[in-house]
Amino acid sequence: LGFVNRSITSGQIRPFFSPTATPTRTLDSYTLEGETHFTGGNLDKAIEAYKNALLVNPKDTSLYAELARIQVYSTTQLTTDSAKRDRLNEAFATIEKGLAVNSEDSMLHAVKALTDDWYATAAIAGDGWQSYLNDGEQEAVQALQLDSTNDLAKAYYAEILVDQQKWAQAEEYINQVLEVGSEQMDV
Repeated sequence: LGFVNRSITSGQIRPFFSPTATPTRTLDSYTLEGETHFTGGNLDKAIEAYKNALLVNPKDTSLYAELARIQVYSTTQLTTDSAKRDRLNEAFATIEKGLAVNSEDSMLHAVKALTDDWYATAAIAGDGWQSYLNDGEQEAVQALQLDSTNDLAKAYYAEILVDQQKWAQAEEYINQVLEVGSEQMDV
């Protein structure tokens, strides 16, 4: 018995029912994985990584914005309108969760504008497609009111303005972003 006690104390033998060490991943690990998959074009894996990051830190609104942004772009890899509609609805749900954390987050409003814009097609929204375009415009304006330096909000707003055939105004906003020299893929 003395040998066993000494072995447990020295760490040579582990006591029964002691917890097993398991590796835990950090928030940065998940976000880096998500960025890597997004850059590599594996959007489903990027979505999964950002969902895992949100499990680690559900209060980080930038994670909600990035997840929703990737959910929107992932619709380009889907083949049916119903699958695209479902994925865009997932993006809307992600944005709403983020806005519940912080309703004043400019990037969440910007990504909601993008989501509205992509939803604003007759094949996805039906006859109400125009209302999504109008909502997208309002979200872009809200994003810019919260942060006038939000380049993605300007780029998304320009995209909405193009879809509304407001060419001069769209050119104005996209030129503002280009003058700053933004290297973001969205621009």
